[in-house]
Amino acid sequence: MPNQPREITVTTPQGTVVGVSEASRHYFYSLPFCDIPAPFSPAQPATFDSPVDCRTPWSRQVALTVTTPVGALAAERDTAEGLADLPVVVFIHGGRFESGHQDRYFSAGDSFGTDPVVLVSIGYRTGLPGFAVTDDQRDRNRYRGVDDVLLGLKWIEDNIEYFGGDPSNVTLTGQSAGAAIALWLCRKDHYTGLFRRVVAMSPGFPRQHFDERKATLRKAGIRDFSEAGLNATAEPVLAKAYNRLRKKYFHDAAVGPAGFDARELIPIDMLITQCADEFTNDPKAAKLDGWKLGSTAVDLMHKTLGFTSPVDDYLHYCRAIDKQHVAGRAVGDSVITRYVDHTTHHAPGNTWLLQFTGGQLPSGAALPAWHCADLGMFFPDLLSSERMGRLYRDQAAATKATAATTHTLLVDFAHGIQPDWQPFSTTNPVAAQVSLTSRDGVRSTVNDPLQPIHAALKPIAEHTPASSTGH
Repeated sequence: MPNQPREITVTTPQGTVVGVSEASRHYFYSLPFCDIPAPFSPAQPATFDSPVDCRTPWSRQVALTVTTPVGALAAERDTAEGLADLPVVVFIHGGRFESGHQDRYFSAGDSFGTDPVVLVSIGYRTGLPGFAVTDDQRDRNRYRGVDDVLLGLKWIEDNIEYFGGDPSNVTLTGQSAGAAIALWLCRKDHYTGLFRRVVAMSPGFPRQHFDERKATLRKAGIRDFSEAGLNATAEPVLAKAYNRLRKKYFHDAAVGPAGFDARELIPIDMLITQCADEFTNDPKAAKLDGWKLGSTAVDLMHKTLGFTSPVDDYLHYCRAIDKQHVAGRAVGDSVITRYVDHTTHHAPGNTWLLQFTGGQLPSGAALPAWHCADLGMFFPDLLSSERMGRLYRDQAAATKATAATTHTLLVDFAHGIQPDWQPFSTTNPVAAQVSLTSRDGVRSTVNDPLQPIHAALKPIAEHTPASSTGH
């Protein structure tokens, strides 16, 4: 008879939390690490007098979830020989800076099984509460959503030892918007020493600062952009205004930290990944491609997307790969790949580039490496989820070898073991590449797979300024 879940209690300086122990790991879901006095106000550290029930996953937006191996808790180590001082992997979810929570991928913790790693998933404010820059902010490069994550990292520093984690050995990971937040926290004006290395999976940023987009929100009914004014604005007005903003910037993230420049980062070991077919499945781009208008659309929107003129060479590159998805490829390259490429070229620390490519299913059908494909590779238990089933066309079994080797790469990296290929540099632009359906999951080394995108897109500093001070 399989082991039945049982309650497990941990007492920390913040208070007592009640989780659940299943098989080889303990789970503490949606632990409230902060108090938010108002939607557009800074979060504060939370404390609680009575035990908090953290036994089931739920969508409390700003919270964190901890999973740790059985035997690793401080209380367990006091009474029996067990694991101690485990590396901590922190995961920041994606969602275009407008959706998601720390338990969106709650089965990610299952991927670690008996691995000697503590996993923490951090939630943060999204949409306007997380990323609107108020008129009374002096620092235009700070965002409440990012600071929520920073507060979560501070909670880890103060409390993770009680869960068996080593607060001095934290690896910060994120996917899509979450990867962007991870990179933003590496900025010299944000980094506070709370993590030692980074895994950024397909990061993407808005092309413009919030200040450059406020006019759209103002036309939709928001009158006062001060902290007090936004807190006093009715929720229906905020929702209507944001909906208008996201529709206008359908080809981009409507909000989020903007003006990213990798030259402003601290030197830190970083593994950065890209999916070769990021947004070739984007619905709007797919319509244009289906109408045979993909190339025309890219040509007309090349300035908005950040491409140089003329775009003929880039369009030829896209058609050579897949002439059916030119618009979709351009969207992915302009929203995601440009930031991967920029970071590999300009981050001051060791940066390893890993590209996931599509493959062939047993049926002979193609399996593209779409956006989010990297999630299932680093966290293999997600392969059984409904969303990942759609992404992998219900053929997740074909990706298990690559998922196994990629997950091992993450665990090793968290233990301070560097990837087994050379860091990327302008003089030695090497990357690792692996097919989703590789039979053995073995990575090969290739020379600068993103060079055509690098040549086609304007340099980041020319297209999006590193900071904005306008009101």
